[in-house]
Amino acid sequence: MAYRYRIGFLGYGQLTQLAQEVLSELSWPDTEIQVMNCTADTLQACVEQGRRNGCEVFVGGAANAAEFVRQGQGHLVEIPVGDLDYLTALHSALERGRRPAIVLYYRVHLPDMAAYERLLGDPVTLWIPRSWRTRSLKPTVI
Repeated sequence: MAYRYRIGFLGYGQLTQLAQEVLSELSWPDTEIQVMNCTADTLQACVEQGRRNGCEVFVGGAANAAEFVRQGQGHLVEIPVGDLDYLTALHSALERGRRPAIVLYYRVHLPDMAAYERLLGDPVTLWIPRSWRTRSLKPTVI
């Protein structure tokens, strides 16, 4: 029997939903992708479960990727988040009458907030979690 690759997809919210929809349309004879809905708080348990299920490599979005790396969990491919992703999400929040914000995590691409505000015509908040503010760590702009 040929080797079967097992990949753990660490999603959250709509990213998990999107991954499940896309994967329902795809299949590979030698690869299984296990989609797990998790947050930074539940990431370690999800990774442990994925490993018990045979996952050797994980894929995750920015927040889960940052936490995964912080915990030293192993091999991870990060889903890149770019300006178009930020602008799409911010525009969607504005259309819904919400006040958009970007949450800053360790090892994230720091967006050009002034440019976003000019493009959207509304203010956008860059929010830094309280736990981050109490650390001596500084965000790494990548």
